[in-house]
Amino acid sequence: MVTTTGTYPMKGKDGGWKYSVLIMADGRQEFVCPKKNGEFGLKEVQGYVGGYVEAVYTDIPGMVLLVNEEGLLHGMRNNRVASIMAGRSIVGDALFCEDRMFP
Repeated sequence: MVTTTGTYPMKGKDGGWKYSVLIMADGRQEFVCPKKNGEFGLKEVQGYVGGYVEAVYTDIPGMVLLVNEEGLLHGMRNNRVASIMAGRSIVGDALFCEDRMFP
């Protein structure tokens, strides 16, 4: 099930569409929008992933998964969907977005 938070999809300053999806470890997905200027702030992303942020690049050009850097240490649950997208094991919630949305 995918739910929406905020106005979505959102048009960026460059005229292109901005997409971001919070992929939760329990299988739920939710569209989310940055709070300011089409870019996620560090604290905002830390709130979504529950701690320190690590960027995991995918095979999709310009897209990134933002995950909890210490997820394994904290015993976070495996995130099956994000793991498939990353081609490696991902634990905890992951934010899938354009890399330019998290400078």
